[in-house]
Amino acid sequence: MGMVFMKNKPKILTFVSYYLPGYKAGGPLRTIANMVDHLSNDFEFWIVTRDRDLGDEEPYTDINVNQWNDIQGAKVFYLSPENQTLSGEYFYESCEMARNL
Repeated sequence: MGMVFMKNKPKILTFVSYYLPGYKAGGPLRTIANMVDHLSNDFEFWIVTRDRDLGDEEPYTDINVNQWNDIQGAKVFYLSPENQTLSGEYFYESCEMARNL
């Protein structure tokens, strides 16, 4: 019997407080970044996070806020502060996107 290849990679949706290009939050950020680095050939990673690093008042300068970004093997959605609540419009769009993954 021949090998079976998946047509589409399984998708992993992750919500994390901080992500790349940040570094100040340490542990969870690094864990997820390492998972993406090591497993992105086998899985699609979709990450929803804040638009700034721990303790920063300004968003990252090299990302698109409230939009999907391609970041080192993952699709990353950086939420502005006003959209980091359950009532923020982008939260609902993210949930709708998750249903369609």
